[in-house]
Amino acid sequence: PMGAEAAPAALLSPRPKTQPEPMGTADALGCGVFERVAMEFRPYHSNSVNAALHLVTTPLALAGAAAAAGVGVARLMGSADDGSVAAVAAAGVCAAYAASLLPYLSLLLWCASTVVCAATGGLAVLFVRECGLYGALAAFAAGYVLQDLAHFATGERTYQSAYQGRTGWLVTLAAHTFFLVPLVLDALCHTEDSILAWPVPHDHVMYARLDGAEEVAHRATLREWVIEQKPSAKHTTHWWYERLPEAAKASFHALAMSGSMLGMFRARFPGNAYTVEPVFGMNEIYVASDQNLGQTSDNVFYMLHTDGPWGVFPMCGLYRCILAISPNEQVATRFPFSSKEFVLTDGDVAAFDFNREIHDIKNVPGRCNEGQRITLKVHYVVYPTVLRPYGKLLKALTTTYNTLARLTFLNTIQPRGLWRLAAWLVLKITSVRFRTEMHAGWTNVSYVAACALAAHWLGDYRLLVAMTSFVHYFMYIGTYHAALLGLRVSFGHFKRDVVFYKAVAYAHICNILVRNLDVARAHASLPVAAAMVCIGYGLAAAASVALGLDQTYFGAELGECKPRFVTAFPYGRFGVPHPMILGAITGLVGLQLTGAFVGVPWLIPTHIGLYLLHMLQEQACDMYSADAAIKAFGHARRHSAGYLPAVARAHDE
Repeated sequence: PMGAEAAPAALLSPRPKTQPEPMGTADALGCGVFERVAMEFRPYHSNSVNAALHLVTTPLALAGAAAAAGVGVARLMGSADDGSVAAVAAAGVCAAYAASLLPYLSLLLWCASTVVCAATGGLAVLFVRECGLYGALAAFAAGYVLQDLAHFATGERTYQSAYQGRTGWLVTLAAHTFFLVPLVLDALCHTEDSILAWPVPHDHVMYARLDGAEEVAHRATLREWVIEQKPSAKHTTHWWYERLPEAAKASFHALAMSGSMLGMFRARFPGNAYTVEPVFGMNEIYVASDQNLGQTSDNVFYMLHTDGPWGVFPMCGLYRCILAISPNEQVATRFPFSSKEFVLTDGDVAAFDFNREIHDIKNVPGRCNEGQRITLKVHYVVYPTVLRPYGKLLKALTTTYNTLARLTFLNTIQPRGLWRLAAWLVLKITSVRFRTEMHAGWTNVSYVAACALAAHWLGDYRLLVAMTSFVHYFMYIGTYHAALLGLRVSFGHFKRDVVFYKAVAYAHICNILVRNLDVARAHASLPVAAAMVCIGYGLAAAASVALGLDQTYFGAELGECKPRFVTAFPYGRFGVPHPMILGAITGLVGLQLTGAFVGVPWLIPTHIGLYLLHMLQEQACDMYSADAAIKAFGHARRHSAGYLPAVARAHDE
């Protein structure tokens, strides 16, 4: 998943530096054996994608093995033609396996393992009835092979490869095999990037300093070359990387490939999961103007905007780095959705998603640069290593767009004739693209559109409802979880996304209600339903007003605003616990009583169930009763480099 940020170091298992020692027989049979195997297993499954795939491949292989065992038992009993005997035997194998794990696991982990074993048993019964012995064996083989492919795709070695062939390795293999289901579940809780944080819009505005001796020298080389060219102060000047003289190009290349630049990305995107690839075809040297921009394309930099149109690509991104190579105290670069602002001076670099991150530049009041502001625009595409063609496609599309945009941009810096119209179009298109990204998000719009096309093609509106009604709950759960772990979340993107998907969800509810409400049939329950809707959503609205928009959407937990303990209704000493959630649930129950949702009987109960799940999460993981390190996260973020919450509320000034 794009943007899964590494958890704090204390929450991670270190990568294996040496091969694990094989367990002796006494260790394998003694107390604490699971804990030892789990400690060795985790570093080989630290990638959340790999661990999540194991949650599919492991039950698949075990179900195939259980089904094959069930068929074998039936044949031994002389009931080879009786599928029910084989099915019972296959389910019994899974039940016996779950029971045998009890002495070794904590109660919570054993319960989770039992749930997986129950699902595995159901799958094994299906294999017995539908596939027979050879189908079961094929499922086992597929699970085993796909498991190895998951390791290959994510760049992680298999645990078995670390001990196989060493003295006593068969004992380790036996323990590894026996504990496989709980080991996978345990690994999911110890990955570098949490699976629960997948739906979370992470903050990928990054900052670094290039202070190495060689980096300083290369910046000086480029700065001196630019000054020798005597760029105009009346408009911006651009030199594309491929057209630079060899000496300047070599210095540019060295800075782009420097350890500081690549390290900035590696700190956010683990090397075992992501490829960070430079995009030299988009790189340029940029010299700012100190004149009034007027109706020219240069004015776009002072407007809130995104740089590219390809924000529809999930899981990967193309990043623009603004590297200052001259002193600057006059111009600030702002990222309102990530609540950051940087006054980038010589050696500072800020990186952001070219196609998604909304940003602008503003003059710092009372400050003036002595010379022209010179920056390098350096680009990288970041994608999961397993999705190399997908990442290459984003690189090609963005590079092509950038090349075409250059032609238009250069001819609209000082527009004449029809190019004045082109300059106006550049500004208007930028504005429309920005407003769509600002209020809905191109990725979100594209996802809903794709779901709508699929539902239309299959002729079933319920598919669209199912695919787009519950996304915001997973964002709630994932973002609260990310806040507990101290992961950076883009607060502006989070608020935009949950409001968008919540609006889509209630649009579906209203559409179904209007189309299917039979007043004559439901007249007896309508007064109660209407009262519950009014009271419930009134309570939720009152809670939101009392908290304010930012605190309603985890602003305090994410460090966007200081915690403010509200005493106004419906909070306070005699208030309602979790009033927003309980109010929404009350309103949903009222909607269900109208009888309009018979055609989608799962819709309202699923809404209620996910609300309850999130409420349970907040109750069980109360941030304000956690240890001081977790509670201090918001304070720490407010004092981190470039962090400026006020910029998020100043974008309309």
